[in-house]
Amino acid sequence: MKLFNKQAIALLICVITINALCVASVSYAYFTATIKGDGTEMFVQAGTMEITYTDSNAIKLEHAIPGDSVSKQFKVANAGTLATIYSIKLNITENTFEDKGDLLVTLKKKTQGASSFTPVFEDKALPATSGYICVNQALPLSETDTYELTIKFAKDGSDQNDNKTGKLSLTVVVDNAQNAESVIS
Repeated sequence: MKLFNKQAIALLICVITINALCVASVSYAYFTATIKGDGTEMFVQAGTMEITYTDSNAIKLEHAIPGDSVSKQFKVANAGTLATIYSIKLNITENTFEDKGDLLVTLKKKTQGASSFTPVFEDKALPATSGYICVNQALPLSETDTYELTIKFAKDGSDQNDNKTGKLSLTVVVDNAQNAESVIS
């Protein structure tokens, strides 16, 4: 009876370890479902998308003076078996700047094989709330898109001392949201 208990415990530990490794993986599964014909047949496809940040997905701008900026590079790679569509979202956790319009955001993209970044948009007002800034980006199989996101405290020539203690904290999230509305105008 003790041998059975030891085997059961060992098996349970193996199952828990494998599950923990799966949960901790960096890639994220992407699923689509399409109904064909008269609605009785369903076709499901699955693929994998990997997101790599230069250090983390967090961005902070604190005690900035006009002209200061912070940048983040990240890559979205399709390491799966299917083409995919993704969107980029900013989750703003804190923004204590008095003049929210003084914060401008620029997003540049470099596709695989390109030698330089091209602007997706430049110097747009940072949204007041969390939301998508880039939507419905197609990513073919085995391709990688590289992004550079920059947020700057713009100089406007006026007295901007009311923002000297301003803090901005946000995270960049890449997901499979399709047909999402962009908060950048």
